[in-house]
Amino acid sequence: MIKENDIRIGNAFQHNANWCYRSPSEIKPFIFQWTSRDWYECIRLNLCLEDIEPIDLTPVNLLKCGFTLGDGYYWKTWGTNGVFIVKFDTVYNKFFVEAGKGFNLLVEYIHELQNAFYVFSLGRELEITL
Repeated sequence: MIKENDIRIGNAFQHNANWCYRSPSEIKPFIFQWTSRDWYECIRLNLCLEDIEPIDLTPVNLLKCGFTLGDGYYWKTWGTNGVFIVKFDTVYNKFFVEAGKGFNLLVEYIHELQNAFYVFSLGRELEITL
């Protein structure tokens, strides 16, 4: 289950419930970017955190987030000198984010990567093409 304080506008999630306030022609589960409209719909339709699922962070999804494959790691630059490095940690079976000396984090889902990128890159959004 997703923790309430992990959700930030701009995060991407899957919606697996049997209902949907978006176009009924969309295939479920579908992926959407969390927007201010979603906060409104949460209140209006009583959408619960149980109705949305995190998207697993995978090598394919890292590439869709604009990362480049290096020699055993993925990387993405931001700003003038910023470099964001992601490696797979076999001990924890999660990805390890490194954004400078002493700034690192284990992430399992795309929204966690989005939030880490936002913090480490000083407010820049991670663009995703899912």
